[in-house]
Amino acid sequence: MQKDVSLSLAENGFVILDILDKKEVDFLNQLCTQFLHQDGQDFISSSHFLNKEDSTYINQQLHHILQEKISILFPELELLGGTLATKRKGKNILKAHNDWSIVDETKYNSYNLWTTLVDTNKQNGTLGVIPGSHLWKTGIRGFQILNEYENFSNQFLKIGYEPELKSGQAILYNHKLVHYSRPNTTDIARNVGIIGVKDKTAALQVAIGTANNNIEIYQADEEDFYTFNAESIRAKNQLLQQTKMPNSTLTWQKIEAEFHQHLPNDFLYLQQNNKSWIEKIKRIFQ
Repeated sequence: MQKDVSLSLAENGFVILDILDKKEVDFLNQLCTQFLHQDGQDFISSSHFLNKEDSTYINQQLHHILQEKISILFPELELLGGTLATKRKGKNILKAHNDWSIVDETKYNSYNLWTTLVDTNKQNGTLGVIPGSHLWKTGIRGFQILNEYENFSNQFLKIGYEPELKSGQAILYNHKLVHYSRPNTTDIARNVGIIGVKDKTAALQVAIGTANNNIEIYQADEEDFYTFNAESIRAKNQLLQQTKMPNSTLTWQKIEAEFHQHLPNDFLYLQQNNKSWIEKIKRIFQ
């Protein structure tokens, strides 16, 4: 990984990349038009709405386009499953959260590559991130495990960094990073490609919350995430670890303390791209 990219990813929890050319963007937009047209939905994802054959085809196309690019940029990482998604004009908001723990995060990292196929901004629901939040004290995340960050979505909207991206650009972000997106208020669909990424040497795992407030962590493979069934995973996969659910209640005061402690000191990426965001943060917490 190039040093500046590695530094930004490690300190900020995300990095913005120029990843697709116009021909690739046009092709993926054509797939969105062809497959993501369910009526009455303002957010559609191929992995959730399509049959297995069509979803697999889209995953293969994303791998075909991105595999070589990622192997050059990040030789220590590997691609996981991918999906196309569209957000149409509507009220759909992606509440603040961080993604499931799918590797042993005491040793490894996993990411999403969020690639936009149109120009994005606040009006059409660009991806919002909380820089440095991948370093916060966060527990194991997974199925039936409460993610309390969504309770503070309105507050995160005030402090989040929402970069305006050009079509073909991508955000590679750590799964521990708190992120969100606003509704699309425009008449143009916000099309994106999303593909999972992890350290090559990391084994996949999945965490499942139980009725008696335990968390069970199981060995997993990619297929477990495509056709997710908790009982099937329990029946066929090795139990790696069992722990208690955390019983502490998250407050905005705790979040604010973490925010100040881990906000990147030099704003290496943000200073170069959006100085107004830094000034806004200073005013909010004065």
